[in-house]
Amino acid sequence: MTPDEARQRFRDEWPHFDAAANALVPRLKRLCAELGIAASIAARPKDVGSFVKKIYLRGYVDPWREITDKVGARVIVASPKELRRLRAAIEEPAAADLGARAVVDKSE
Repeated sequence: MTPDEARQRFRDEWPHFDAAANALVPRLKRLCAELGIAASIAARPKDVGSFVKKIYLRGYVDPWREITDKVGARVIVASPKELRRLRAAIEEPAAADLGARAVVDKSE
């Protein structure tokens, strides 16, 4: 898929990514509650401009398939121990419905 085709597809499908982000927040809140972890949680879709910028900065061959962070969530917890517990829970096969392809720890 060309960069222009990927941009147009992303623009067309953006409402679906927005809905996915909105659906992700309560699922993450429920997971945190099950673990007894207090957390600040936010999720959002990548905006179209960021998607296009990433295409050209990284030089993707097939940007639609290669750019996998179309929706992102941020979960802020109080301690490294809680972060480890939450990350382990998100990476469990039982949490596959969250759709996490990658977990990035930005605390380091």
